[in-house]
Amino acid sequence: MAGEKLGEGRREVCFSTPWMDLLAIHTADRENAPHYAIASKDYVSVLPLTPDGNVLLVRQFRPAVGEVTLELPAGHVEPGQTPAEAASTELLEETGYRARHIELLGCINPDTGRLTNKHWCFLATGLELVHENLAAGEVTELVVVPLTELRQMIIDGRFAHAQHLAALQLAMVQGKIDLTAQVGAEARVSARPAFKSTSRGPADVCIVGGAGHVGLPLALVLAHAGMRVMIYDIDEKSLARIARGEMPFVEHDAQAMLDDALAKKRLIFTHDPAASHGVPNLIVTIGTPMDEFLNPDVAVIRRWVEGFLPHIADDQLVMLRSTLYPGTTAWLDTLLRSLGRKPRIAFCPERIVQGQAIRELPTLPQIVSGTTPEAEASAADFWSQITPTIVRLSPIEAEFAKLFCNAYRYIQFATANQLFMITTEAAVDFGRVVRGLKEHYPRMRDFPTAGFAAGPCLLKDTVQLAAFAQNRFTLGHAAMQVNEGLVLWLVNEMKEKHDLSSMTVGLLGMAFKADIDDARASLSYKLKKSLRFHCREVLTADPFVTTDPELIPTAEVIARSDLLILCAPHTQWRGLDVMGKPLIDIWGAIAPDPGLFSRRD
Repeated sequence: MAGEKLGEGRREVCFSTPWMDLLAIHTADRENAPHYAIASKDYVSVLPLTPDGNVLLVRQFRPAVGEVTLELPAGHVEPGQTPAEAASTELLEETGYRARHIELLGCINPDTGRLTNKHWCFLATGLELVHENLAAGEVTELVVVPLTELRQMIIDGRFAHAQHLAALQLAMVQGKIDLTAQVGAEARVSARPAFKSTSRGPADVCIVGGAGHVGLPLALVLAHAGMRVMIYDIDEKSLARIARGEMPFVEHDAQAMLDDALAKKRLIFTHDPAASHGVPNLIVTIGTPMDEFLNPDVAVIRRWVEGFLPHIADDQLVMLRSTLYPGTTAWLDTLLRSLGRKPRIAFCPERIVQGQAIRELPTLPQIVSGTTPEAEASAADFWSQITPTIVRLSPIEAEFAKLFCNAYRYIQFATANQLFMITTEAAVDFGRVVRGLKEHYPRMRDFPTAGFAAGPCLLKDTVQLAAFAQNRFTLGHAAMQVNEGLVLWLVNEMKEKHDLSSMTVGLLGMAFKADIDDARASLSYKLKKSLRFHCREVLTADPFVTTDPELIPTAEVIARSDLLILCAPHTQWRGLDVMGKPLIDIWGAIAPDPGLFSRRD
């Protein structure tokens, strides 16, 4: 070791993994007490910046910390790649966007005391969407965040990846971004001019069905934009809870907005249609449900018309918000005219992921349509107060667009579920197949995981399209058979492997999807009903659902059950200890891989 410079030394690999090596570094001054370091590939992170000041982030589960995190698109520099090439690849794979310009912000050392690799930080601009990102059931989820909000996310710990914070700092010191502006917790609409009310009525807008999953988050966002919002609903108990400052269901980031709206007296609560008299804008969150013959039922909308007709004026803008059977907007316009009313009629569909409305309303484009050019223009002016982009369609085009969104997703989930059943019956690991086909292959990045596809919208909207097509929507019907049939297929597979009559089966998750409290149309209850016919006992748990008196604590379900089934992959159950019990985990959320029977001690 004679003549060796300080800091150099002999390096010995003590332990090796596919991701990293543990090194012992013997230097001249510490030959018998080596330094230890971790050697891995160089790392890149990308700050994707849109022209309107939005940043593309990625939401994903990180096993090392056991949490779902928000991060910049990032990854390792693979052999043969330059850092810039790696940055372009990770951006495309994780967000679906390609950048015309990739600019190096700097190269930093993540930890000079323990890590040998470099972190290359890039800025991506001139973004072009190449592949759509599928949020539900994905390993990663694209999240579009206004730059004005990112500062608050850092302050409250929602964006906490240390290396990615360093990348943002590099962008700031070079004048690429500005995160110094003081913003509130709900700064998503702060970049727009403050709303100036011109209404002489009691409110600027009345939301019919305003205490529900569609209406209430919208009411809060509109109130935050400065509007006086009247919340009309026939559910007086929910109105009372909201007026007391209680959210009646899970909606992320909503509580702070509710507190603020109440403090500023921007919410009015009523169950009386007469209270809406003189309000210039009506938003109706009533759709067209399906009847017992699987045909659309406009009776609900007709009943709303009957109740509100005395208070509908010709100078009002009436905006329909929920799913409508194609042609319903024009039908309503004709109906009101036949009754002597000529308001401007618009259809402006919501396309929000339930539970994420507060985050998505100010960032997603809004489709608007009207039965007249005046109605369309008025709707566009209204929604431009809270949304960044307005997309104009005719009413029937907008009605189809809304149905297509949910039917397409339903079919995608059915594809994954069908392939899951095929591979499982062939004794092939579905999870390994999916991971392999998606690795560094962006064409397949929107391939969802298997799992229960249910809830109040996906099946209903697919049925509506089938009814419109006079039951010739064969692809939609096939998706219904697969998604609804997955439950009975699971039961049959269980019967082949177990004597269910002597077993207690525990169902984990009764909401229709992860991290919400809504159990409407949940396939977990279809599974529960079927298993009760075959099993000694069926136990159920869900930390979110509050409407089911038969629910018991998760720990009790695990302890008393012989077999467990993960029905809704709530984030807090990642890594859940199931005490070595057999576990059916289609999602791959608790067990290492999706599958029928696995164990996790």
